[in-house]
Amino acid sequence: MEKDAERKKRDEEARVASEQASRSARACADRLTDIRTLESGMRVARVTSSGEREYISDEERNTRIEQMRREMKEQCKSGS
Repeated sequence: MEKDAERKKRDEEARVASEQASRSARACADRLTDIRTLESGMRVARVTSSGEREYISDEERNTRIEQMRREMKEQCKSGS
């Protein structure tokens, strides 16, 4: 019985680790997509608290790209 409990615990730990790895991989892929979108030069907008569309400046675009690259380097195995 004790071996069954240990096996169940190991299985659960493996499942949790697998889910975390999957979430991390998805987050890294999403971040890379965001970087590519920003680097494409396509206009990027956000909605303000008053509901108006506001386009980000080139300076903000560059700042976001740099920040996302740093985060990828720290958190993703194959950050570009």
